[in-house]
Amino acid sequence: MNSRENAPQDLAFAGLDPFLVPLLGEGYRGVGEGIAAFHVPPRRDVRESVTDAGPPHRDSIGPDLRVLAGQRPGIVNLWIALTDVTTRDSCIYVVPRYADTRFQTPERRVTPDHFSLQDVRALPVPAGSILGWS
Repeated sequence: MNSRENAPQDLAFAGLDPFLVPLLGEGYRGVGEGIAAFHVPPRRDVRESVTDAGPPHRDSIGPDLRVLAGQRPGIVNLWIALTDVTTRDSCIYVVPRYADTRFQTPERRVTPDHFSLQDVRALPVPAGSILGWS
């Protein structure tokens, strides 16, 4: 979704150049596949909401060849919080690169032996926040 294009789907991401250009460089291209919206209602028992957003997985259209080569990512996944999100309503949880033994491989499946649960990080954010990862 290069800022110089005016396709209708690009309007949803208008204004993201300050976030994306430093990561991907001028002239980056956006892929509109996989756009989704989720509503996960708050729960008394946080363990109930984890399954609402799906099991552990890797967000990506495939292995990032730049990451495999040890370079800066060429694919960035974005998540925009439409409301305030906390650990009670299924915020994003990530595993830092250093803790994911298969991050820099073409393997896309996620299994418990890839990382330690102690390395999982919750990312609660206010509405309007933009999170990105490779």
